Amino acid sequence: MPRKLPEITALNAAFWQSGQTGTLKITRCQACTNWLHPPAAFCPQCESRDIQAEAVSGRATIASFTVNYQPWTEELTEPYVVAIVESDVGVCRRRSA
Repeated sequence: MPRKLPEITALNAAFWQSGQTGTLKITRCQACTNWLHPPAAFCPQCESRDIQAEAVSGRATIASFTVNYQPWTEELTEPYVVAIVESDVGVCRRRSA
């Protein structure tokens, strides 16, 4: 079965399609410089809507991972890996509730 691709939207297009040109783009708030991933329409830190995708190095560290053998959906063929990746540009800061 072919791999299921994500739905491309105006919010996530830069992330999913930037690899075609050899770059990785992550969404960033231009007001407070907070990185947003996954992309959002506004910054959860300062609520600004001045959001733009910026090219990043792509360097990162795998903080943790697990190998799954349970096919939770038909599209997943096991085994598959789920990883937490810490980018060198920082992490998305979320406002506390």
